Amino acid sequence: MNHWKIIKKKLKGTLNKQEHKLFNNWLESEKSHQELFEKVNSAWTVSQSNEYDSTRAFKQLKKRIGNSEFTAQQTIIWKSKWVVAASISIALLVGILFLSQKPGNPPALLSKKTLTSQRSTVTLTDGSVVYLNSNSEIIYPQSFEETDERVVELKGEGFFDVRPNPNKPFRVITGGVNTTVLGTSFNIMARKLEEVEVTVKEGKVAVSSNRLGTTKKGTEVTLTAGQQVIAELHSEDWQVREVITAEFLAWRGRELHLDQVSFATAIEKIERIYGVPIINRHQSKTNCLIRGTYRNENLKTVLDGLKLIANFNYEVASDTIYITHYRCD
Repeated sequence: MNHWKIIKKKLKGTLNKQEHKLFNNWLESEKSHQELFEKVNSAWTVSQSNEYDSTRAFKQLKKRIGNSEFTAQQTIIWKSKWVVAASISIALLVGILFLSQKPGNPPALLSKKTLTSQRSTVTLTDGSVVYLNSNSEIIYPQSFEETDERVVELKGEGFFDVRPNPNKPFRVITGGVNTTVLGTSFNIMARKLEEVEVTVKEGKVAVSSNRLGTTKKGTEVTLTAGQQVIAELHSEDWQVREVITAEFLAWRGRELHLDQVSFATAIEKIERIYGVPIINRHQSKTNCLIRGTYRNENLKTVLDGLKLIANFNYEVASDTIYITHYRCD
């Protein structure tokens, strides 16, 4: 079966009954096929929403690869040699399935990932800078020279300081949400599966939903400096609100300021700043309030210091912190 033709027709919605059966058989035969199609389908949706000439892209790509077909080996290349962002144009994205990294090919996709309590800075080739919080990942092309847009994918949390270029918009894909700018600085947190938080420090950004499998335009809002939206993927009611941006950017300097806050609020702030999940196994009702300030301290120092104030114990397992005892007198 020519999987190239079948997938193309599936994306365009032109499969006949027999072809639809063949496609389903191929899709269900291996988990890697499902992951592959999900990526391609996501990229197709993005390209359609931006009036991308997908037909022309398919023709150009097919001319380059001839009658190549998807194989198990090629799928492995997709998974092992490339970290593929769902935001890359359909021609590049599908082309990765067939092409190895040789001179003249599209730029490689690079990835930078942080672990618990780690932070990192990535400078892109256009001069834009991305600051990654803990347990986060940025996926980006090695070069933006041959693209109409500067497109990257974020998992977790990151702060973007984008170099202005009115001729080449900058787009961040976080699951089903697109954030598009010309030049600005903003923060994105996408740690929850169905929720993306975008906070703008300077400039203006457009935040829109990307509904997989359809070209129907979803929810879209525009944010300016000092504004935030929490984009819930299954809701069309996105509320823009005014915020104190410093509170949502505190993780960059590891600034934890607790001013007579509840234990639950303190835990939420620590989770955000250090990018680590904290689960309280000992739910205790108390009116005890916590006060303290920490600047650029590591997570262990913060937790050990708060133990003396709030009288709790904790343990760490699989990059998750568990509160095992809590009794604030």
